[in-house]
Amino acid sequence: MTKIILCLILSVLILTNCSNDNDTHEKLSEIERLLEKEKYELAMNNLSDINANRLNNENKAYYDLLMTQANFCLDKQTDSDSLINESIRFYEENNNKILLAKAYYYKGITCYQRGNKSEGINLIKKAEHLAKGTSDLNFITKIYINLSFINIDTGNYQTGLNYARRALQTAQKANNKILIALSMNKINLAFNRIEEVDSSIVYSKKIIPYLKYLNNNEHIAEILTNISISFINKNMYDEAILYAKKSLEIKPNAHAYYIIGSIYFERGENRKAWQLLNDALNTNELELKAEVLLWMADLKKEEGKYKEASELEERALATKDSIKTKQQTEHMLSLQNNAERKAADEQAQNRLVIAISAVMVLAAAVMITMLTYHRRRINATKREIEDISRTTEQYRQKISELDKEKDKNEKDIEKLNKKIESLKERRMTILGHGRMLYDELEKGRL
Repeated sequence: MTKIILCLILSVLILTNCSNDNDTHEKLSEIERLLEKEKYELAMNNLSDINANRLNNENKAYYDLLMTQANFCLDKQTDSDSLINESIRFYEENNNKILLAKAYYYKGITCYQRGNKSEGINLIKKAEHLAKGTSDLNFITKIYINLSFINIDTGNYQTGLNYARRALQTAQKANNKILIALSMNKINLAFNRIEEVDSSIVYSKKIIPYLKYLNNNEHIAEILTNISISFINKNMYDEAILYAKKSLEIKPNAHAYYIIGSIYFERGENRKAWQLLNDALNTNELELKAEVLLWMADLKKEEGKYKEASELEERALATKDSIKTKQQTEHMLSLQNNAERKAADEQAQNRLVIAISAVMVLAAAVMITMLTYHRRRINATKREIEDISRTTEQYRQKISELDKEKDKNEKDIEKLNKKIESLKERRMTILGHGRMLYDELEKGRL
């Protein structure tokens, strides 16, 4: 009786634990959905409510992945990869393709942002290769958006544009309004960098209706600034100021300050313009900082202040050197190409193995078919010879009976003898046509 009670208690505990694990996994899935909707603070709060020490291995790997993602989205990256490394280890061992791809991806973008660009690009390309075999269009779009960002950031503008277009295609297939906006923003940015002004205006206007779907202020500010850049490049100053000011209302950024400042200079409002250019210099946006410094140097020259202009130019050149080191354009593109070649080689190797396997299966099938046909022929021949032998023996027995009254049955005997001769000829024809078959039959090979 005691054993029965203990078994019942153990069963209840097992069922309860399984139920808790399932409930936790569903909570983690809901947190991932919050992250997809850019509700980062709420997602982090829900993650904080979970006791990580009580999770099973599967849920712990998922938790570590989502915590890394949430930290990245909230710009709370640390120098430690311990959480995401545990996720990668678990998913590599358990062959979970999509979650392994996500683990590679988030480790990759955190590595890239910390300055370890080579490892970052390799990991993101590994994520891209794995994700292509899944149906998670939202995640594939995110990979393309970030590969677009990396290429634009490192000066590979055309490659960045290509990835942005891929991102837009997959975002539209997924009907994800947020990702559609982010993809079009990258297309707009790439067109601005390659100075295709009319195309950038087209995408600026396309993005505007999608802004209402965004929850992340940083994304909204960036998109508004890029729209403003498109309009100023087209000399549409009122529109440029409108969107630059909207961007600054959300978040201070160098580009917005620079856009408004440059327009104020055009309009002769120099005091306001200088203040805005100084505000731009106080940000950490290196690429624009060099441009602002050169603009200020030109203005100082116009004022006859050549010493100040020279100092500003020196600062601009030093900043440009930092940008060049930061970009490593050709190296970054080479890393991506190498990663793509490696993925292609792996796919080719897999296709070769599959092709060889298919040929071997086909060859085996042909051999089995031939052996089966061969065996059937032997069996059919064997049966035919046996039938001839039985019929011949029957005729002989009948002749033996008829021979007792030979005179009376002579004609019948003659007919039977002819039939026997005919059967002998038929048997010899069969054996003559397939002597080897018969030899195998006689020797009992098959």
